[in-house]
Amino acid sequence: MKVIGLTGGIGCGKSAVARKLAEEAGVESLDCDRIAWETYQPHTAIYQRLVRRFGKGVVASSGKIDRARLGSLVFSDNKAQADLDAIIHPAVIEQLQEQIGINQQRGTELLIVEGALLLNSPHVDLDLFDIIIQLELSRSEQLARLKGRDKRTQEKIERIIDIQREMDQRSAPDYIIDASGTVDEVVEHIKEILRRLKGSQRHLS
Repeated sequence: MKVIGLTGGIGCGKSAVARKLAEEAGVESLDCDRIAWETYQPHTAIYQRLVRRFGKGVVASSGKIDRARLGSLVFSDNKAQADLDAIIHPAVIEQLQEQIGINQQRGTELLIVEGALLLNSPHVDLDLFDIIIQLELSRSEQLARLKGRDKRTQEKIERIIDIQREMDQRSAPDYIIDASGTVDEVVEHIKEILRRLKGSQRHLS
């Protein structure tokens, strides 16, 4: 099984591309954001750590962590963001490793792992991936795509975009793809990369 990391900033179309690729036989996809959400469901150890660090104010009336409230707390606080990442990211990687093993047992041929911070977070084990593909858009294109689609304010969206663009990468991606085209066009670019790599010993075993 080959594990392909798919990264890129907000609005670059990672989710749509991953879903499209997963329509192919033998291909599955995992969303690191979804995995993160699952790690801090009520009564989990991560949930308790988040409440201890950020207070009961991050708990919604449903008893679940309110992601919007939590996001607001770390929005302009680098220390709080680092603390949040240190709590959640290792748990995400642990779950990701488990899911990779499950997919290997199932006979999955290609596993797409979608995550915005695959190349940024110090907690990500880059050895889990055979290759990492980065989707890229200009800042103006990101804003245009997110306008009216994202529930966050324009200020928050712009801040997220700028923070992601300012973050240092631990390693360069293996491939960079212009994501300004349609989902089908981006998917075809990725498929072409995978076709060229098929049988190659570089990165792939």
